[in-house]
Amino acid sequence: MSGEKLKFSIMNKFLVIETSSATGSWALFADGQCIRNATVSGRASGRLAPELLTVSDELPGVEKIIVGVGPGSFSGIRVGIAAAQGLAAVLGCPVLPVRSTHALAWRHRAAPDLAVFADARRRHFFYTAYANGALTMTTRLVADDELPALARRHRLAISVEPIPDIPQVEFPGAESLGLAHLHFPGEPALALEPVYLHTAVS
Repeated sequence: MSGEKLKFSIMNKFLVIETSSATGSWALFADGQCIRNATVSGRASGRLAPELLTVSDELPGVEKIIVGVGPGSFSGIRVGIAAAQGLAAVLGCPVLPVRSTHALAWRHRAAPDLAVFADARRRHFFYTAYANGALTMTTRLVADDELPALARRHRLAISVEPIPDIPQVEFPGAESLGLAHLHFPGEPALALEPVYLHTAVS
């Protein structure tokens, strides 16, 4: 957090789950600060629930669960959503979806022109844009032949997994996602389902 003073002196306790990439993570926040966090290796890992059980004594009092909904690994995101919904049923709290790319936007909030890419399969990529941590363009699909020129158009381009033409690779993280949630407006219309965008195949 680079010594920055948080905007909020008092915040309720909340849990963040982020599983949109090959490295999943969770973080527990209280009073505007991350008090516990851990990574979970393996895409759509079955280790998520056991990891969260290690802090089960700290979960009472959690008033909401934030879950990253991508773009990214469809199966991984579904694991995160299912875990969040299961915990929410026990804790009696809501689950709020947050775009996973917000985590990278928070990490690079000093960047005035940031593009985040992820492999969308079917010869397409997910593309989301930010300026100083704030969302400037919601996720859309771009064809693979558009990617090189599009990446060069931005001052900073990051991918959440190895992608040709995007040398900088970073995984979204639950702690960064939680901080982004604290400091930037949410997206009320964002659905609690993986960001997908492709037309369904019949």
